Amino acid sequence: DPDKIENIVISPEGYDFLTGQTKQFNALAYFKDPSKDPEVVTNDCTWISDDTSLVALVSGVGTRKGFFQAKDTTGSTTITADFNINLQTTVNVTVEKPSVNRIEITPNVFTFSVGEEKRFITDAVDQDGKFHTVDESRDQEYTVDDPTVLSIANDPGNEGRAKALKAGQVTITSTFEYEGETFEDFALVTVTP
Repeated sequence: DPDKIENIVISPEGYDFLTGQTKQFNALAYFKDPSKDPEVVTNDCTWISDDTSLVALVSGVGTRKGFFQAKDTTGSTTITADFNINLQTTVNVTVEKPSVNRIEITPNVFTFSVGEEKRFITDAVDQDGKFHTVDESRDQEYTVDDPTVLSIANDPGNEGRAKALKAGQVTITSTFEYEGETFEDFALVTVTP
């Protein structure tokens, strides 16, 4: 009964998303009778994002209420839980791009036979130590110091695909441009006859 409810509180009471991240919010109803414990009313609320280009409600079959996803843009907005017209509450959320501490190419040491193919992968490692594959980013590129020994692709769908052409040793360089910084990592490759 809404008349017995003092107020609604969203948990968490604000949140910093990283782009693409999802987060579950919950709504708690606090009663006018202080002896009653707060009750979770997440499913009884209508959830609204003030700026769906920043943070949007995740919808679809079986989706939980209060489940939001950050888009690939940064900024701040407000999320509202509307229990009824007199009982609604908002929290502020921001969306930030993850920072990149370094990139890692895998494998970083490899031996091929002539004619063999292998896919190399580059991950950006963020401030929390999480890995994000960046091979499909236009800002990532592979180069090789001797393309007669080994070829490596950058075309969409084939990023990082290397082919051993003749015996020798080469270094593959992966370069990633992000937020005005250039990150590099190297793989040492030996091609055997």
